[in-house]
Amino acid sequence: MSVSVESAADKVKQGEGGGAKGGGGASGGGGGSATLKGADYASGAASLEPKAEDEHGHSHGAEPEPGKADAAKAPERTDGADIPVDVRTSVLGKLEALPRSKATLDNIKKAKGNLDFPIKWSKQGTFHSSGSVFIRSTSTEDSWVGSLAHELVHLETFVTGNAANPKTDAKDKFVEKKMEDEINAQAACYIALMQKGEKSNGSQAGYDDWIPWVGKNHADLVKAKKWSEIEVAAKAWIKGKYKSEWVTNNTKENYYTYWGNHWDKVNAKK
Repeated sequence: MSVSVESAADKVKQGEGGGAKGGGGASGGGGGSATLKGADYASGAASLEPKAEDEHGHSHGAEPEPGKADAAKAPERTDGADIPVDVRTSVLGKLEALPRSKATLDNIKKAKGNLDFPIKWSKQGTFHSSGSVFIRSTSTEDSWVGSLAHELVHLETFVTGNAANPKTDAKDKFVEKKMEDEINAQAACYIALMQKGEKSNGSQAGYDDWIPWVGKNHADLVKAKKWSEIEVAAKAWIKGKYKSEWVTNNTKENYYTYWGNHWDKVNAKK
């Protein structure tokens, strides 16, 4: 099976915060197909082209459409403006309550000395770009928790100086680092959502297929809440999807091929 990423602006900038329409973005047991929806950043296919070393080109998914209350608030949320202090405090508090996301925040604080990174509104999606995190202005606060659990891992990679760079990394190393960051972010999101008690989350790619798979294949770990070991299993599961099933929407390529081609493009002799 393949999971394609919606074109036009699906894959926002470097934080990829996953989601597939309905039942996630991948099949845990093979068969069928699914399409990752929404979470786009800019209009047009141009957004699928990486603009900087810390950005990527595919979407993680469809963030829930806003209810009336959230839609009413959206016009007050200026695109690119910092989110209000009370909203920031609330959403970061929810992340701090999840051990996996707290660990990410602790690592960011250790690297930066603080947690004063920008969090800004975006009309198009939730993503990370060059040290700033953007959250979809029309989504619910609860949906931001899962998305930010993913994007904060990209921020951690950025502030610790470990982001892939096609201009300085050898091709194989660039692709390896790019995919490792994405796999780590998605796995961290899965663990945070499990710690939150979510049995289903259609806006996080593959999650609705991961939950029954891990429950069947690692029931003992789930019952004992051995999060570190579950995360190892999640990384392996997600890597398998990227290796053999999930493809980019714009080029229909395997992600490893896609990033290898991107490295070639950046380093082509003029």
